[in-house]
Amino acid sequence: MSEDPRYPIYSVELCWTQDGDPSQYEGQRWWPTDPGPGRIWNSVAPHFMYKEDPGEEWVRNHFLTEWGPGYLTEHAEKIANPSDLRIRRLRRYEETWCLEWFSHKTFDVGQTDAEALASFARYVMRHEHYQDWHHDERPEGWVCLMGAEDRWRWHGGNQPKDERTDPPCRCKHCQKQGVLRINH
Repeated sequence: MSEDPRYPIYSVELCWTQDGDPSQYEGQRWWPTDPGPGRIWNSVAPHFMYKEDPGEEWVRNHFLTEWGPGYLTEHAEKIANPSDLRIRRLRRYEETWCLEWFSHKTFDVGQTDAEALASFARYVMRHEHYQDWHHDERPEGWVCLMGAEDRWRWHGGNQPKDERTDPPCRCKHCQKQGVLRINH
């Protein structure tokens, strides 16, 4: 493939209050307000890639009414008495690969493994020079690589180290989602 397709990606930072010890977070200037005694702010900032842009209004509604409440319920053992769920930051950008937790994915549009790896290498090259910059100095549109700049880490599925496959991952889970994934 000569040109890598780019897809709409939304980075959604959801935050909420929960029970916790606020003394461990003194000096954190970036929270919206003081949540009160015995309460702390917490957050999660996933990235979601779409083949077609659902629009900012749909994304806001989805994360506040479906994804966010589901996430809080799924992690209830770690998140005590959550309240005040809100979107702190919403960013839309277009890119070929979408960040996940120590992996990246893109849509499977018939690429060979070699084409997918070359595309991922181009993606990493576009973003790797920002990784050592101070957070406040990074330009709009920078993407965290979570170690992908270390090309020796690239592998397929999430098997134990000695059983990893070559990248990209094309397991049943990835096939069902219609994606290729490179773990690192």
